[in-house]
Amino acid sequence: MEVQEARGLLGLLAALQLWIRDLGAAALGRDDRVVNADELPFLRETARRLELTPDRVAAAIERVEETRMLALGNVNPQLLVSGMLLELEETLTRAA
Repeated sequence: MEVQEARGLLGLLAALQLWIRDLGAAALGRDDRVVNADELPFLRETARRLELTPDRVAAAIERVEETRMLALGNVNPQLLVSGMLLELEETLTRAA
């Protein structure tokens, strides 16, 4: 992966981690911890609809972190992101 491409992917993964963290804060009613406060109504509704639990949020953040670590190596970014997205969908949407 080229340096510029890696930087872009790492930035995207950091933003995704922050978004998931905000979902977790909204799920717990910790609105004061939400960074993307302008998206608070959407975050609350999404957290409610997904019936998010702290464990599922933590697992999702961990999966993004694993992807970030792999992205630092010589891994196909398309395969990396597609695998991560499938796992995130499973983690965040499974029944509570």
